[in-house]
Amino acid sequence: MNIACYVRVSTKQQTAENQLPAIQSYCQMKGWPEPVIYAENESGFLVGHQRELARLLREIRTGRRHYDYLVILALDRLTRGPVGSVMQLINSFEQQGCKVLSVKESWLADAGPIRDLFTLIIGW
Repeated sequence: MNIACYVRVSTKQQTAENQLPAIQSYCQMKGWPEPVIYAENESGFLVGHQRELARLLREIRTGRRHYDYLVILALDRLTRGPVGSVMQLINSFEQQGCKVLSVKESWLADAGPIRDLFTLIIGW
């Protein structure tokens, strides 16, 4: 099983490493191996500035890497873009066989229309 995690902070006063203990604990609780970490200090509002997220998607799409799960601390760490952008990102990962899981939003693990509705509400 291959696990990735994505951590992001948006200000210089924050550190992405603060998110790692909760994500690592989550993975340990599931009995998973240590995740490969993708981290950046960029605003989720700025299009094109999330270089590590773009690299992660590119590696999955090109087959360079395969991950069964992408673990994030919370959906707002994935992006702060327009409402549909969260769903678009989740769908992009899932189309490549990588399920997105959130430490704080456990309902994200559920498939179906309720998950999609909650994701859109939280993303709003």
